[in-house]
Amino acid sequence: MTTQTDTINSVPVLKAETIATFEPLSPSQLIWRRFRKHRMALVGTVGIIILVLFILTGSIIVPESAANQGDLYNRLKGPMLVHRLERTAPAGMFSTGSSMAGRSR
Repeated sequence: MTTQTDTINSVPVLKAETIATFEPLSPSQLIWRRFRKHRMALVGTVGIIILVLFILTGSIIVPESAANQGDLYNRLKGPMLVHRLERTAPAGMFSTGSSMAGRSR
């Protein structure tokens, strides 16, 4: 049977040198530790990084002339009688397959 003095003596005592050797964490290390524990924040960060990579690679691959190609004035105009008389699409349908009401076939 152990006495109370034996259990007190079996607890290791930290010396002053061992306590002083621990370096305190910097604020950025503390922020990173807390951020790593939040899973949704990590998923969101990965998503933002992927979006930025798509933007950067797209701007490198696609030249500016191709990106600015397009006639926005005619693209944003509403349907006219000429569109209804064209034979490329059925009456009331655009060449993309949607009707004037915005519905698909």
